[in-house]
Amino acid sequence: MVEIDITSKNILQAMSEDCRQSMAALAKKLHCAPKTVKKKLSKLEDEYDIRYTLELDENTLGFTARYFLLFRFSRPIDEKIILNVLKKWKYPQFVALTKGDFDLVIYLLTKTHLEFVNWVNYFRQELSSYIEYWEGGMVTGYWYGFFPESEEILEDTDLEARERIMLRILIRNARTPLSDIARRLKVSVSTAQYHMNKLMNKKLIKRATIVIEKPPYPIHFVGIYGYKMTPEFIKRALAVRNFLITEATYEPVNRLMLEFNTAATTFDDVTFYSFADLDEGYLFQKKMLELCGSELRTHKFAFILKVLKGSLPIRKLDIAKEYRADDVKIYDYLKSG
Repeated sequence: MVEIDITSKNILQAMSEDCRQSMAALAKKLHCAPKTVKKKLSKLEDEYDIRYTLELDENTLGFTARYFLLFRFSRPIDEKIILNVLKKWKYPQFVALTKGDFDLVIYLLTKTHLEFVNWVNYFRQELSSYIEYWEGGMVTGYWYGFFPESEEILEDTDLEARERIMLRILIRNARTPLSDIARRLKVSVSTAQYHMNKLMNKKLIKRATIVIEKPPYPIHFVGIYGYKMTPEFIKRALAVRNFLITEATYEPVNRLMLEFNTAATTFDDVTFYSFADLDEGYLFQKKMLELCGSELRTHKFAFILKVLKGSLPIRKLDIAKEYRADDVKIYDYLKSG
């Protein structure tokens, strides 16, 4: 287990919650001298390659058709071939090569299901000589985490030009001062503040946060789980949740990166998790299967070899507080055994 001092952990958590806060405000919150906070944050930025970005509300942006796909190839494929196929479309937000029960995972945003069908048929046709098997499901909601959105996807939104520019700036660096934003927009600071408030009132921005590009845990796992939906399901699901949100006090980042629900496919939940080594990963999967028990209908897992597009959403939040489903009420009607 990797550990850091309590002040550094608290800095990472505070910046994960709101990276636009000032050093003075952060120091006051943590009961530290501003100089101490600045020094420790600078060290963390260098060590973990911290990127400041936005967590956006995809539904509010208009991307209500969100999909997660996995592919297995019949033979080795050069990643350049995949990248060449991907570059024609803005929809894919996260793409990674994996090793295990599947070889590639893709998360994409589309406004309509027809857009998704057009894209996936194109992708399958272009790689038809490689794809042995594929499946995908509609993402119905996040229990925890997010996929950082790309700048170019904003061009497919109905936002005003200035709002798109502002979001692009903040996706690149969410700590960009308002004065710099105003200069790039060629407006006054008060006008830039007006547009910022407008974005916040539209609830487009969930939070200004961080993404750790050089995480302390190098092994990243993707697991998919399909359930039978018996009366035992709720009890089993709560046991899994308690397992996922339990973390050691001085962990520098959340091991759990993502947990989301899918529909119209063979699997119901997708889990992204980090480990110090492969042995931890196999033990994790063994524990997940044990907790799911006889409720489990199907499962697959793989380890991420290389991210081809996008970023893994590694950061530090109060995971017990943040683990929820904002826009999913899919289990409300189920009986609990």
